[in-house]
Amino acid sequence: MATRFRYEKDMIEPIAAAGAKLMGNETHMVFLECPGSPGVADVVFVDFDTAAIEMRNMAGLGPLTKGADLKIALAISEDTPTTMSEIVFATAYTGGYIRSRISELTRQGYVFIGEGGYCRSEFLVPVVKSVVAVEAKRDNWIQGLAQARRYRYFANKTLLALDYAFIGRATPHIDDMLATDVGLMSVDASDNSTQIVATPMWGGPLSPVEHVLIGERLWDAYIQDREDTDFFKLFRGMSTVI
Repeated sequence: MATRFRYEKDMIEPIAAAGAKLMGNETHMVFLECPGSPGVADVVFVDFDTAAIEMRNMAGLGPLTKGADLKIALAISEDTPTTMSEIVFATAYTGGYIRSRISELTRQGYVFIGEGGYCRSEFLVPVVKSVVAVEAKRDNWIQGLAQARRYRYFANKTLLALDYAFIGRATPHIDDMLATDVGLMSVDASDNSTQIVATPMWGGPLSPVEHVLIGERLWDAYIQDREDTDFFKLFRGMSTVI
């Protein structure tokens, strides 16, 4: 009988160590248990845009981690003043709520009042180039696939990781998985090795706002180094250029 993982949490470190295979570079960072609007991803690999971060730091614009505030800010153009009715249409928020949030965004420097509407700061640019999300499951590949699919809202590539002892349950369904942009990888309990069984195509996230938001939150986690909270757990020891 093949060696099996006793707990799913024991699969996380081998997955996190496989970042170079998944990202294609050594400059990524790895975050664990990352909550986004679509759900909590077990492992998220991020390639930060260091030039964008430098620009943001120089402008004094730190992470914008509130989903509603970011959605409002991104609905506002940099060049042409955006009217309140246009923001309402783009966000589906009420005018009163938008005004209350724009007041705060203006105070922080993310948005400013232009002639005939609002403009977004040219320095409020996304801080991530690419995101890969992995859902880890010992054997329940159906549940894992359903969860992994949701991460496509913010990730450029998503994979389901299964215990190697149970990988045969999912391999007959690889074509169906890839059709929904989810790849498959295995983790071997005998030596903690990983293997990419099926690689999904790189692609744009289903929700550009969620993509930007996960970047803002992970950048904030890196800055704050929140090791004493459950919000994010930063996996140390990976290469970074930040």
